[in-house]
Amino acid sequence: MFRRIINFLFSILMLTIVFAQNKTSTYQEQIKDNIIREFTGLYGEGWEFIWNLNNTPHRIIGNSIPHSFNIEDPIETEYVARSFINQNLSIFNVQEQNLDLWVNEKIGNIRYVIFNQVHHNIPVWNGRIDLRYQTNGDLVMIGNDAFPLINIDTKPKFSDKDALAIAQEHVNFDLGLDDEVIDNPELFIWVEKALEPIYHLAWVIEVFVHSTDPTDHVPVHRWKIFVDAHTGDILDKFDQVRMASIDGYVTGSVKDQPYGISQSRGLQHVKVDVAGVGTTYTDENGYYSIDIGNTSREVTVKLEGSYLNINNSNGGDAS
Repeated sequence: MFRRIINFLFSILMLTIVFAQNKTSTYQEQIKDNIIREFTGLYGEGWEFIWNLNNTPHRIIGNSIPHSFNIEDPIETEYVARSFINQNLSIFNVQEQNLDLWVNEKIGNIRYVIFNQVHHNIPVWNGRIDLRYQTNGDLVMIGNDAFPLINIDTKPKFSDKDALAIAQEHVNFDLGLDDEVIDNPELFIWVEKALEPIYHLAWVIEVFVHSTDPTDHVPVHRWKIFVDAHTGDILDKFDQVRMASIDGYVTGSVKDQPYGISQSRGLQHVKVDVAGVGTTYTDENGYYSIDIGNTSREVTVKLEGSYLNINNSNGGDAS
């Protein structure tokens, strides 16, 4: 009898957990559906949405939004971009006054406008809004990697000197080896990405360190270290010496009609897979870039269309 009661209670507990998970999943899908419904209601169908873990649209691509302005004028471009963000707060959920302009550059036929989020004048690490315009003013790509509703104590308990000492000890910093500190420590908000992101006030420390490990594959390291300004814990670090990225352009001879005249141009929105790393997509110019670590990687490009003829000048034709 006792065992039956235990089994019954366990079954009730499992049903409760499954119900809660299903309820959470349904709620998250509703958030995405609401964003898609509102966006397509304003700007039409034909858009593809790629989502972040916290249900913000990392990329919205596939169509265009007409704008009329001088793409050659960076000041006017910034004004138009900020106005677009203000007009779509339900999608971005970040006030434009909390965005610092980091990139406003025209490369080829695309004007790149990237804002970095700030919270109480403290920059948010990798908290970005990315907009891309064609030369005719059309907005062709929207990216929202900002973090709405940040709630964090912005007063550090550890000073910049405390954080520097913690970071130096962590990487065996040695002045006798001519190790050096690169720039002064700077406060950032470091985000632990998740369905519900966790925010940390962090000192960012950058140091140049000579390796004393005979098995090390590089003789020096340039560490960027994130030290929690409230607890003194090391949140993250990465070695800029060891990091490498691969970038390039995917181009091809394109015929707008099967028997028309071919033109060489960049292939937009092409999926680029990097083995062991992940996936990225080409932009309107056919350009892509992705971090690959410190080893060689195999890159696969996926081409889709009604008519394809792929020729490989260095071997067998691709398939």
